[in-house]
Amino acid sequence: MFGKSKPPGAESVLASRLRNIAARAPAGAVEKMPPRSQDRAARQAVFRNATLTLDSGERMTVAVKDVSATGARVEFFRHVPLPQNFMLSEPMMKLKRRVRVVWQREGVAGVEFVD
Repeated sequence: MFGKSKPPGAESVLASRLRNIAARAPAGAVEKMPPRSQDRAARQAVFRNATLTLDSGERMTVAVKDVSATGARVEFFRHVPLPQNFMLSEPMMKLKRRVRVVWQREGVAGVEFVD
């Protein structure tokens, strides 16, 4: 038990199976994503309260987390699907732009400035 070593090649069946499983790629594994293109606009990390104004006139308070020359990442406090286009405004950053939703998932969305 302690202090005794097993002779070479006397590996347990369980250890051998575990080693084989670990060496295989998981079923349904996704290949590594290619790196993002270098022409992507630089992002500035911020944490500012902003307002979304929908075309219907409804307003929602959101938090702007990242902003760049081409868009922003916003987190909203109500889990609702956003319309495709709306107005994003934040007075301290002098931001008042029409935006288009590029992606959205569970309370976070990436938007692109369209004007």
